[in-house]
Amino acid sequence: MKKLKLDEVKNLKNKNYDFLVLQGCGGNLDEWVDGITNMLKDNRIVPDSFSFDEIYSFEKEGATNLAFALNNKNIDMGKLAKFRLSIRNDFGAMWLSDYIDNYLNDIKKKPKAPIVGADGNVFNLIGICSQALKRAGYHDQAKEMINRVTNSHSYEDAIAIMCEYIEPTDQYGTSFEEIDVFDKDIEF
Repeated sequence: MKKLKLDEVKNLKNKNYDFLVLQGCGGNLDEWVDGITNMLKDNRIVPDSFSFDEIYSFEKEGATNLAFALNNKNIDMGKLAKFRLSIRNDFGAMWLSDYIDNYLNDIKKKPKAPIVGADGNVFNLIGICSQALKRAGYHDQAKEMINRVTNSHSYEDAIAIMCEYIEPTDQYGTSFEEIDVFDKDIEF
């Protein structure tokens, strides 16, 4: 088992195979490896002689995670996919590609959210921003944004936090910077 830094974990995506990631693995990591290997054998996902070729450990926000290489031809990937879903809640199991997208990548491009001119109720704006983030595939960032906004101390702080995650637009998709408040066609 090799210990990796977070930026090295991102580089694992360059391999020609994926990894199964288990999150929050405390205690003796060899016991985790033995345990998951035995679970795979018991569920007939791998043969009794199976062992992983590559296993990596890495830390994120105080939690130890394990990445198991899925490069062995003896793995029944269909059964493994079902198994992964069955242990998702208990072990935070996910494919490495999903882990990188959800936990290691920053938002590359802020999704547009039509909050300019919308009902200014903060909960309405949270909903608009959350929907925009989710449509763009940023489900974890939507949860994070909601948590940060609902714990903010002022309306202005709430708006500033939302704008860290989204690009504010009007209902037509025009960004805030493009709106000309001196345009004679705009009625106030």
